[in-house]
Amino acid sequence: METSRENTAEYPLLFSAIKKLAGNKELLRRMDTVPRYERYFTGPGEKIWDMDERGHAINTYKIVNGVGKDDLKAGRLNQDEFDRLRIAALIHDLGEIEAGDVSYDEKKTTDETAEKKFFEQKLTDYFPKITDDEKRLVLEIYHNITQNKDRTQKLAKYFNLIERLGYLSNGIEVFLKKPEGVDWQWMVGNILHNQGKHLVKYFEEFESAKKYFALHKQTLADMLKFAQETKTRDFTDEDVADWEKILEMI
Repeated sequence: METSRENTAEYPLLFSAIKKLAGNKELLRRMDTVPRYERYFTGPGEKIWDMDERGHAINTYKIVNGVGKDDLKAGRLNQDEFDRLRIAALIHDLGEIEAGDVSYDEKKTTDETAEKKFFEQKLTDYFPKITDDEKRLVLEIYHNITQNKDRTQKLAKYFNLIERLGYLSNGIEVFLKKPEGVDWQWMVGNILHNQGKHLVKYFEEFESAKKYFALHKQTLADMLKFAQETKTRDFTDEDVADWEKILEMI
């Protein structure tokens, strides 16, 4: 049964933390200066909204809302879990403001350790006048949801799904816009290769995730065709099988 908004004890803390984050103009300015996805671009040209940390946080938040509302309505998430996932979306990469963005498939333990250290050190800068209760909650969400690799933990697993959906969404946006200066073989092959084997399992479990991507079925089919025809590097026969199965599922 869905937990009512009035009965969600920690919602006021979540709401207050989000207000503090949104009101921190210097933090938002800094988020705008941290680049992402640069490795896919070989020259100048139109970029995508997710190319900086603020755009990435907002996009991740939108995906939590898009997928999570279905699961909230169906009772697969309660209101407290949904609220935690939403704030997780906004804070999950704040440590990269100091450490820089490293692709998930290339990220080392030392990179992750540095991000966590910076997040903890800079928490009061990110959230001015944060209370002890808010700090406890934000740190709990950060460590137990956004940085937790234990996929037996419900919200850590769900947030990993959200991040993978976001990664794929960004690839779809670039593929549709077709801006100049994109290393297409790298972009398409890397995204499809890294995500397919994981998403095929998630789509078997989460009907909401399949529904979210149903509108992009043709674009995904076009990306798969491109990867096959150009013999995109890092793209294997196993990847083809995974994406053919995904296309059948959605």
